[in-house]
Amino acid sequence: MSSDLKSYLRKRWVRALLGGAVFVAVIYVQYRLADWPVAVDLAETGKFSPITLRLGQEELLIERPVVNSPEGVLLAHTGEPNEIVDIRFDNARLDPDTLEMLTDLGSNPPSAPAAIKFSPRELNVPNAGVGGDPCRTFVTAGWAKPDSPPAELKFFQLETPGLDRFRHLEMQVTGGELLVQILPKSGESDEGDDGGDAKVATGCRNLLRAGDMEETLGEVGVGAIAADGSAFRWHFRPRMRGVYLWSGADGLFQPFILGQPQVSAANAPPPLQARAVRVRSLEAGSGGAAASTQPDLLSAQSVDGAPLLSLSALKVGSDQLQINVTGNGWVRINGVDRSVNLFERLNDLSPLGALLFAALNGALFEGLRRFVFGTPKTPDPQPPADT
Repeated sequence: MSSDLKSYLRKRWVRALLGGAVFVAVIYVQYRLADWPVAVDLAETGKFSPITLRLGQEELLIERPVVNSPEGVLLAHTGEPNEIVDIRFDNARLDPDTLEMLTDLGSNPPSAPAAIKFSPRELNVPNAGVGGDPCRTFVTAGWAKPDSPPAELKFFQLETPGLDRFRHLEMQVTGGELLVQILPKSGESDEGDDGGDAKVATGCRNLLRAGDMEETLGEVGVGAIAADGSAFRWHFRPRMRGVYLWSGADGLFQPFILGQPQVSAANAPPPLQARAVRVRSLEAGSGGAAASTQPDLLSAQSVDGAPLLSLSALKVGSDQLQINVTGNGWVRINGVDRSVNLFERLNDLSPLGALLFAALNGALFEGLRRFVFGTPKTPDPQPPADT
């Protein structure tokens, strides 16, 4: 040690500064150890099974989604006989097959992105007084390019509560495009056991609007590609009054199969996975944009090198959406990390280890005290008084 450094260390104010800096560093490290972020099983939090999103208040962000389908199928809807499905796109373009089909029909479909709406219309086809099956709408949505998934998906609700009349939700895609394919199909004629017609098709009529074009179509498939950053809306409602697709005004409706249905559960990847999921607040009147000044209400992110988070059971209520998220990951609730107190964990694992740590702590602070203030001098022993 140089003589200059020794001379500085003889000054108490220098030792006080150095000792204070070490003291602050030790306190900070121990504060962090008492609140250490840790990856957890999402089920332990009680927040993810399910996540509930309130109408007009929260939205779900799915970051870096991954599906189990080579074709990039995100979700599929199988239409019920007593169901009507409306799909409305803010900004989408018709896929090439649909453009060719409409052009062959003599229409003038827009080739550029435009607002698109698909609305089924029922058309009864009489057949000797025999009742028939109504039109059903089958829908799949997936990556426009199978090998190019979007960076982010959003789910939210903005309209009025559906009560017992309808269910609705909105989706938005960012960092990619979604291809939505719609196939209306009525019941097919089958021979019954008695040789008669067991089922008779009533036929399908559907109204397709794309920009300024309006066309009524039969049982033909149409496809629309939702543009990057655009939103589209699903509306589900019963065809007949008094016959419901869900139970009462508060009933939940599960309209989709996520990913591709699993033929075998053995070693099959989950249908829909994601790097992270986040629940954010919706600003009033923002059209689905999240408030930029508020922390996430809830978030989970998978651990690097570990399995992704799994999503399942998307359900739509009158004024809420629900979805289950499972797996292990880093969790934040209202911007605060889910953490563990390592001192408490040490005490639970080994009380003796906790005592040794406390002893080391005491020795460290005593060493700092002596460094700053020095070692008290022991007074010289006094000779015994003469008697």
